[in-house]
Amino acid sequence: MNDMKTDIACVRFGNVHVIPIVSPIISQEVLRKMDATFASRPTSFATKVFSRGYKTVILSPFGDQWKKMKKILVSEIICPKRHHFFHDKRIKEADHLLRYVYNKAKSSEPVNLREVTRHYCGNLIRNLMFNKRYFGEPTHDGGPGPDEIEHVNATLNSLAYLYAFSISDYFPWLIGLNLDGHETIIKATSETFKKFHDPIVDERVRLHRESEEHGVQQEPQDFLDILIMLRDQDGPLLTPEEIKALSDEMMIASVENPSNAVEWILAEMMKNPAILQKAVEEIDHIVGKERLVQEADIPHL
Repeated sequence: MNDMKTDIACVRFGNVHVIPIVSPIISQEVLRKMDATFASRPTSFATKVFSRGYKTVILSPFGDQWKKMKKILVSEIICPKRHHFFHDKRIKEADHLLRYVYNKAKSSEPVNLREVTRHYCGNLIRNLMFNKRYFGEPTHDGGPGPDEIEHVNATLNSLAYLYAFSISDYFPWLIGLNLDGHETIIKATSETFKKFHDPIVDERVRLHRESEEHGVQQEPQDFLDILIMLRDQDGPLLTPEEIKALSDEMMIASVENPSNAVEWILAEMMKNPAILQKAVEEIDHIVGKERLVQEADIPHL
């Protein structure tokens, strides 16, 4: 870009226009003033598969389906009333995490921070979404079983290949040839989500329909109940396929980001012992040593 003496360019690569920008001023123009024009994320083989045909929020192109799903996500899922409603589930999962780490430490076993935080996030979103921590049987120490390991690995795998370079995304006529092996991995990862999620969604939809037929009003226990119970003048607001797609996307979005944040924060604290000591002293002063940190303490820290 420096050699070309330009702050913005457009390069066509196959069917895709790639627009590099090196000017902060032009970047603000694109990301703020012209946000509606550039709001859609790039479409790819992976985004289509993981969104089950663009039925979700994060991966779907800007349009009516995106607006519908975003409205539901903002008003019914990531909103203050749900945050308060699921407080006890989050506290319970935090207790499980502390117990697991404590038992490891008591037996002088090392604790793999990356593994622990990722499976904590996996357990939490499974509990919030499906009202269950495990798809299979837990291990004797409360850690993840083989099903949970497979599930968390699938969420991480999906992120690794979501926007990874694949030649068929730029030359769509190559789709099906699987030249770089991405298609096989993406399909297998998607099948993992379907294996664990779809039976739960199908069974819960059936139970809700039976309850409606008998005039029984149920209280929602998790995000899945909330999504199934949404109604408009025509009946259910979401189809089972849309619910499955959204549950996949919520899983993909919930494991890596918070676990990465914890890992980076603790790594930085280990590199800067003074900051770590300051954090310890602050917790001792605000919370004390007689109880555990609670969510209500966070605004004071």
